[in-house]
Amino acid sequence: MHFVAILTFAFFSSCGVFLRVGDLTEKTSASFPLSEEDFDQAVAAVYSAQRRCYYNQIYSFTGLSNNMDDDHLAGGRTLFDDPQIRAQERFQTRNLNEYQDPWNNYYTAIFRANFVLESLEAHGETLTESAKNRIEGQARFLRAHLYYNLTRLFCEVPLKITTEPNNPERESIDNIYSHYKRSEKRD
Repeated sequence: MHFVAILTFAFFSSCGVFLRVGDLTEKTSASFPLSEEDFDQAVAAVYSAQRRCYYNQIYSFTGLSNNMDDDHLAGGRTLFDDPQIRAQERFQTRNLNEYQDPWNNYYTAIFRANFVLESLEAHGETLTESAKNRIEGQARFLRAHLYYNLTRLFCEVPLKITTEPNNPERESIDNIYSHYKRSEKRD
């Protein structure tokens, strides 16, 4: 009888060690990015989010600019055109939340760029100096470029340079641009 109890205890205690694994489905800030390949994936995630800012024909910066530009839509227009494009062409709003998607897309990409930069500070010692400079340069450029187009779309916007969940006030375009001038001089 004691033998069965000891065998059962040994079986279940060894299974506990065997079954204990890390999260295999999700990357967290504690386990990602650590290697150069991880950092490259994190930068690729910024590029992917940035793509959403420019891919949408109607709500991207290029789409909105073209829809409001006389040269782009001059001549050849029909009554059957997309009503959203026609409203933008006339500087009208059809829906109060119609610009929420571009706003969210920009801040998703900015968050990811901030995550890469913060991860470099926390785990950058695992990288060569060349890799660290390459990754930091891409993340800083992407964040600055995203803010450049975001301010061209919405003028004053919140300046978020960390991943902290906060809701800062909108900054003037001059303050946003001067932030990037200061960060260039610092490097």
